[in-house]
Amino acid sequence: MEKEKLPVKTDREQIIYYEDEIDLYELWLTLKKRWKVVISSTIIFLLFSVLYTFFSERIYEVSFTVKPPSLYIDGKKEPIVTKAEIKEYLNIVNNFIRTNKVNKLSEKLNIPVYMAKNLRKISVIDLKNSQALKVSVEYAFRNSNLEKNIVPAIITYLNDNPHVRNKLNQEKKRLSNLVSILNNRLTQIQKFNSMIQKNLSNIDK
Repeated sequence: MEKEKLPVKTDREQIIYYEDEIDLYELWLTLKKRWKVVISSTIIFLLFSVLYTFFSERIYEVSFTVKPPSLYIDGKKEPIVTKAEIKEYLNIVNNFIRTNKVNKLSEKLNIPVYMAKNLRKISVIDLKNSQALKVSVEYAFRNSNLEKNIVPAIITYLNDNPHVRNKLNQEKKRLSNLVSILNNRLTQIQKFNSMIQKNLSNIDK
């Protein structure tokens, strides 16, 4: 049997290998020579980061969940308002925020103008395996009144939306008609029952 030949490194390969190594001592000498540049650039970057943190606008966020109202129609749970419709209603408010239409935003949500000025963004996220939506409101100025009032203001806006109110009124009317029909049927059943009772009493006599 022939012996298996092992690969032998050439001098050139060894030279290339050594050239690729990092010389820590040489690096240290370079840093030592340019220590002023290293320290000054570090201080400048640190100063810029501190100034940015100090002067940049602080954004706060409050989140809540919204579940579309639904009713049981013919044994099936049907939403009165879809999640897509809720997103559309909130997108109207978001457009007022983006275009800086503070007065319209204040009027739409029925909140003071100073609160409307501090609103920055409204985000809506679909929650997995749920009919609910997560609504996040970003605002620039931390204020207890804003935090306390913005969530009820958005919920009221969604409930008082003309389209939502119209659909709710339609459902109320439909249910009212259904109750009326059932009451008529119940009256007929009661009359029929009393008639049967009379006939049975006559037979017993």
